[in-house]
Amino acid sequence: MPDYNPFLHGNPVPPTHFRGNKSELRRIVGRIVNAGESTSVTGPFRCGKTSLLQYVSDSELQTTLYGDKAANLVFSYLDVGRLGSEFDQAQFWRSALGTLQARISSDDIAPALEAYQVCQHNQFGNYVLEKLLAEIKQANLRLVLLLDGFDALLHHKVLNSTEFFGGIRELTTLSKGALVLLITGNTSLSQLNQQTQHFNRTGSPYFNFMHEVILGPLAEVERDKLLGLADDRFTADDRAFITELAGGHPYLLQLAASILWDIYEDGNEEDAMARQQQAGQLLYDYVKEKLNIAWESWNEDTQKAFTAIALIQIKKLKIMKIEHINLKKIDMEINRYRLELNNLERYGFIKKDNDGNWQIYPGIFLRFIESRLKPEYRGKYQDGNAQKPANFFKRLGF
Repeated sequence: MPDYNPFLHGNPVPPTHFRGNKSELRRIVGRIVNAGESTSVTGPFRCGKTSLLQYVSDSELQTTLYGDKAANLVFSYLDVGRLGSEFDQAQFWRSALGTLQARISSDDIAPALEAYQVCQHNQFGNYVLEKLLAEIKQANLRLVLLLDGFDALLHHKVLNSTEFFGGIRELTTLSKGALVLLITGNTSLSQLNQQTQHFNRTGSPYFNFMHEVILGPLAEVERDKLLGLADDRFTADDRAFITELAGGHPYLLQLAASILWDIYEDGNEEDAMARQQQAGQLLYDYVKEKLNIAWESWNEDTQKAFTAIALIQIKKLKIMKIEHINLKKIDMEINRYRLELNNLERYGFIKKDNDGNWQIYPGIFLRFIESRLKPEYRGKYQDGNAQKPANFFKRLGF
């Protein structure tokens, strides 16, 4: 058993600790090396998007990931959320091209250096950028531009514009693989296109040249491997509790396991119910604001579908009596929201139980939905009809 808490949360995990998403990684790496194709990586909050960017661009892993193509790749990372509100297109490209400038300088690629200087003198306009990318192509280099939190540009004072979005699309598609975009965000690719369509009402969506990869929940084998970092500290019951609590969500798994590890460190090893109840409450306190942010990012139909599943599950488990809501009608109407259900499942927020019924997963989200119920919908079971919630839900404070 390790002498330290092995579960990381908060900051992006280093490449040596990055786990899961093997099929998604293969697709992203393949698109970069084969033809220089661009990819949009989306997923729920804290699902590992930034960690993935760090992984695919890590200098020590490039030969392993890209083979003999590694020497031709130049990676440049920008945290879009940190760009100043007055950041203009010239400042954007000056920052984005910093590693490329260093590379062509160290390799003494004269035509590319001259083209870069022309870009500087012309404030990185789209026409001169296109000429620079042509020289990069000629030098057999490929710039992979990693834009973390790209959807923040939808609210940027300057860059949320026809010139910028149209320019970045044109530069990427005309570069013939010399420029590859790998963007991350909480906004799906279809939503990104919808929210920029007003800039280009009669043309193609700006980002239809990209392919979307969704970072969903960890596979069971990866989840078990992660929890295995605790060695023999966690009991089988502890692991089952963490799994029900956090589902396959990597951040929630890491955080829940870290909390439970520290509870053990504080000496609570005997009373399983007490330590798990404490862990459930601490986890909820940590993440309730993040759950609310995720909730607010969903459209109304997604919220309706998710709430319906949660209410039916709460009733089924007799966590509380739901009053003044026709749950039978809700149950019959759930499958109307097929697109929303599909997205929730892909993002790892719901799954089907052994009977083929939808259930909330991770379970911590049930506590969130319960907290939103208005008093008039909360009932109590009469004596004789009362049923204690399953242990898992008792540990969540129900």
